[in-house]
Amino acid sequence: MGRRMRIRPAVIGVVACVAVLTPSTAAAQAACDSGGNDRLRIQLQPGAIDYGVVSSADLDAGQVLVGSMSVRVQPRNGRVRDWVLCLRADRALFGPGQKSVDDVEWQVAGSPAWQPASTAGQPVLQGSGNERVVVLFRVAVGWEDAPGDYSAPLTFIASVQ
Repeated sequence: MGRRMRIRPAVIGVVACVAVLTPSTAAAQAACDSGGNDRLRIQLQPGAIDYGVVSSADLDAGQVLVGSMSVRVQPRNGRVRDWVLCLRADRALFGPGQKSVDDVEWQVAGSPAWQPASTAGQPVLQGSGNERVVVLFRVAVGWEDAPGDYSAPLTFIASVQ
């Protein structure tokens, strides 16, 4: 039996993509912890990333690179609002082998740093008005991982600042 990896993000609020990533601030972190609100709408394209069956070469390399996901944040009623987009893992462990969710990493396209997923909300992007950002995902894999289907549910949260 092979190892199958999938990331399925969910949405709270509105999604938009922006190419500018601002540093995390205390206000941004507070917004991540707030749980979102209905003044923003988020759209994801695609809605899930399916890695398919992990190959021997992937296991030897220690990671699987995924495709990208476009996230669009859009204020409702066309109002220009400052917002923060956050990402949170729904649970700390996933899959039959109970992999740690920090084996899933994300990166804003164009940013040099990969960030491990966490059950604590993490600021991804701060913006204003309609914006779109591309987020990349990868998963650390190894021969010690139990064969089976793995799914790591992640949630994007958009909050008005």
